[in-house]
Amino acid sequence: MDIAVEVAAVANQVYISHNLRESLMYLPPNVKQVPGIKAASIDGFTFLDDSSEKADALIYCTGYKFDFPFLTPECKVRIEGRRVMPLYKHLIHTELPTLCFVGLPFKVLPFPLFHFQIQYFMRTLDGSISLPSKDEMDEETERDFQKRLALDMPPTYAHQMGSMQWDYFAELADCLGIKRLPPVVRMVYDYVADRRKEDMMHYKTESYTLLDHGHFARNQVSP
Repeated sequence: MDIAVEVAAVANQVYISHNLRESLMYLPPNVKQVPGIKAASIDGFTFLDDSSEKADALIYCTGYKFDFPFLTPECKVRIEGRRVMPLYKHLIHTELPTLCFVGLPFKVLPFPLFHFQIQYFMRTLDGSISLPSKDEMDEETERDFQKRLALDMPPTYAHQMGSMQWDYFAELADCLGIKRLPPVVRMVYDYVADRRKEDMMHYKTESYTLLDHGHFARNQVSP
């Protein structure tokens, strides 16, 4: 969506091809939403509803795959889709616990994620946090994965957090014995998510002031 909005500023017509259940809201007037692509021709595309449009270029926005070519087979890292294994708390290799992957979870607030993950890993290295046995870590990891499947999340969302990030952050903070994120952080996160749906074109220009642990203010944006 972000790319479509940027391209719309310099293109005559932009088509967003997607299979989302709900249409995207408040897009530029020269952005049209169409179903997923069924077939390509020399000068355009046919969509799943058999409609067609002419187009000069296609931008793939289909995500990415994890790849760690710098790791040798001895590192015993397995990748299935977008699931990196075997990682305890989406972070620490259960068999080689001095190997960690900071920042894998997505649909999160990235900097709090890094903040908690790095501190947790450092504490395991200096011995102030003792990790469970490999079997126990593997069991917890599998429980987390099965929980996601039970929520109808596909395996490719093995590291997706969304609303689960808050419990994840709280768990790491409690293990570290440090303060959890104040409630206002989640309040702003959820509010901005709603603003993105309401005003895709302008929500990024808005800023916020945290007043206390439970209140924030949206700052006026100059026209």
